[in-house]
Amino acid sequence: MKIDSSLARLWAKTSHDKENLGNAFHPLICHMIDVASVAEAMWDSSLPDVTKRRLARPFGLENDLKKAGRIIAWLAGLHDLGKCSPPFALRGMHKPETDQTRRLYDLYVNTELHCDRCEAAANVPHGFVTSLTLPEILQSEYQMPPQMARALSELIGGHHGIFAKATTLQTIQRSGDLSLGGAAWAKARKEHVRILKEILGVDLSELSYDQSALDRATGMIFAGMVSVADWIGSGVAGF
Repeated sequence: MKIDSSLARLWAKTSHDKENLGNAFHPLICHMIDVASVAEAMWDSSLPDVTKRRLARPFGLENDLKKAGRIIAWLAGLHDLGKCSPPFALRGMHKPETDQTRRLYDLYVNTELHCDRCEAAANVPHGFVTSLTLPEILQSEYQMPPQMARALSELIGGHHGIFAKATTLQTIQRSGDLSLGGAAWAKARKEHVRILKEILGVDLSELSYDQSALDRATGMIFAGMVSVADWIGSGVAGF
């Protein structure tokens, strides 16, 4: 699948080898694929059937664990969607020329993703941006019930072990484009979700959502799976 160059410039990881690979970065869509692939491998090889059925139940897929596994992997891969936002991607805006993220900032100059100013990354954790922006995409693009979309997004966004408080999300929401970017950033986030779904071959037809099946214990199992998949999927040589 060909990925538009405007998406390929969005980064998720930078190189630890600053001396020899100072400008190297791992694109966000590639990291999302990495983590989704790990999640699918965990589903196929590590999870017992009783756990699979528990995670499949909110989607009405207890009897189709293969289909459920693809959906779970897709959702896990969406964990870093919030990195598609100005505070994360443009964090080099006010850095010195010698800073790696300053050189990555140059990727966005003279593009529709460029912003004159934005919130500091420290004030807008990317996982919280995932929690805030993913629900609308799941609802409008994939017809997921609002409550389910919000619950899953909050669990996915907590992949670093911290779940956003409602008041924190409201503060980020109020800051508007400074934290979330404008229409170009919203479009890019939707494209990341769509591309990952197509790559994984996810089938969302004939689902029977059951919000009550996504209880606290099930949610923590899912959140833990996302965190582990991200940890393993981030272990790419050089990044």
